[in-house]
Amino acid sequence: MVEITEDTQNDFTTFKCSGDLIEQELLDVIRSFYKGSPTKYTLWYLDGLSAESISTDALKRIFQIIRSRGDPRKDGRTAIVAPLDLE
Repeated sequence: MVEITEDTQNDFTTFKCSGDLIEQELLDVIRSFYKGSPTKYTLWYLDGLSAESISTDALKRIFQIIRSRGDPRKDGRTAIVAPLDLE
């Protein structure tokens, strides 16, 4: 599951990922976010994801896509927070 919180006043979006998340779900969220007017700042919080729900390689591919689509967010920043060692 991906819970999205957008703070338009501060141009900031938080993506809280948890549970039995699959790669396609993350890709759909990414496409939707960059299709519109993405906020300048984003935070990806990977709350308790495990190797059973999504692989480390899949996460690497997903974040490469995020990095490659960052052009509309001039001077934007993305942070990734993962509380578990696996992530």
